[in-house]
Amino acid sequence: MKNITLTRNGQTAPRDEEVSTMHADGLKVGDAVMLRIKGDSCYGKATQYKEYVVAEIKPTDRFGGKSSDVKFVRADKQAERGGAAVVPVKEQQAAPTEAQAAEALKGQYRIVVAAETAAFRERVKFGAMLLQWDAYLGECRGVGHKGDGLKGWLAENCPEIGYAAAQSYKEMARRAIMMLGGGAMASAALIGDTVVRPDGVTVEVNETTREGRERLFAECDSRRKLEQAWFDFAKKADHGGLAKSKTTSGGSGESISAEDSALVTWDEAMQPFMKKRGVFYSAAKLLPAIAAENFRNELKNLISVLDTRLRG
Repeated sequence: MKNITLTRNGQTAPRDEEVSTMHADGLKVGDAVMLRIKGDSCYGKATQYKEYVVAEIKPTDRFGGKSSDVKFVRADKQAERGGAAVVPVKEQQAAPTEAQAAEALKGQYRIVVAAETAAFRERVKFGAMLLQWDAYLGECRGVGHKGDGLKGWLAENCPEIGYAAAQSYKEMARRAIMMLGGGAMASAALIGDTVVRPDGVTVEVNETTREGRERLFAECDSRRKLEQAWFDFAKKADHGGLAKSKTTSGGSGESISAEDSALVTWDEAMQPFMKKRGVFYSAAKLLPAIAAENFRNELKNLISVLDTRLRG
């Protein structure tokens, strides 16, 4: 497409129509050109090029009869007037070969996979952050803001985060934490290497847990793979550690440990309570006295076992 510069004193921009007496060699009506102007009002430099159409070419006697009056009309205005739309003709390039197309597709696919993997890690991290804040609301602030825990707190402070979506993210993180061995260290590892919890406690993630985290995400780079890994993990726990297959938590060809099996057992039992902690607390106040005493005695026995475990 030809570039043309016109001198227009007193103008700061080209008009919708411009007429210039010039040598029209090579120009014909309907041609698309790139037009700009320069002059005393353009502050020392020409305006930017804009697309015009050659609308008319009339020979003139001026300048020895070797020139023509050429009318240029802005391309968009030409179209509005019913003129033919001008499509710039670009230099045709050779079509890519199959090998080039394959390389381009594979390269873009690698970018997509890397982006999706990174996004999945961020989703699990988000879930772990929600779990920590949920635990803080329950353990350090009773049953949560206004009595309905994380759900009420999100509604007031983060209304853009739906509670159902938050539960889904929490579940992904919870499963990842379990497969990393459970506990504060595993929870922190999904967030970073040095994590300050909502209660102000700083958790330094050790090398073993960091390595386990990297193995986990190397094997589980999508929600589907995480769910399958969790299914395999829980299945081995349900069978008392007798299944013989590779474990996501780092083992290879070994059965799940007794500790992992115990962790799954407790997690399955505690999840209903953790999800409805406020309901349990409220219901406890309404229990018949004999039932309250029986439950308390059972819990005291259970706490005694947990105390023994913590003492080593």
